Amino acid sequence: MMIIAPHPDDDILCCGNLIYKNNKAVEVIFVTDGSKGSPRQEEHGRKLALKRVNEAYNALRRLGVKDDNIVFLNNEDGNVIRQRDRVYRQLSDLILGKNNIRTIYFPSPFDAHPDHSEIGKIILSIIHDYKLKDLDLFMYTVHKQDISSILNFSSILKILLELKIRLTWKYVCFDVENIELKKQALEEHKSQISYMNEKVKKLVLSSSECFYFKHI
Repeated sequence: MMIIAPHPDDDILCCGNLIYKNNKAVEVIFVTDGSKGSPRQEEHGRKLALKRVNEAYNALRRLGVKDDNIVFLNNEDGNVIRQRDRVYRQLSDLILGKNNIRTIYFPSPFDAHPDHSEIGKIILSIIHDYKLKDLDLFMYTVHKQDISSILNFSSILKILLELKIRLTWKYVCFDVENIELKKQALEEHKSQISYMNEKVKKLVLSSSECFYFKHI
């Protein structure tokens, strides 16, 4: 099982329970370095990135994941679109190089956050370009489209894409067995908790983890 997270903490928010239940068989991939994970520009940079790496390790250790199964691709936070070719190569090498991978969790291409949506598009492109088969695909959404931005052209395209996905993918939910443990894992991301959007933070308290699912 491979879980692809745009930033450290996205893995816990949407897949924390699944990670815990499959902690011996999961590999977690962080695409960006999290270096811009603060509303204060003066905090951006390598120091914050290193802090977030440590937080990610601590959170996943709480869920029983070994350090060897945690991978950081170290792309610049907030710039996946500009680094698309590099991210495509990194993720395709990882996916194609894992003969035993049969399940991939990744962000949806209609997530409101540009890093999330671009990574979702990249994963779907890799699957299409390499004609990958015999995979269970699960897409998760952290940042839902805001009604106030619905007139934005990019947002409209994402809404149309979600409608298409709804017609061709199943929506599935898994019960969270240990909400408290998931909450404790998120709390390891100390640099993020105080800034985190309340709607996003509530994901960790949900009694279920939900995805769009498709077997190819």
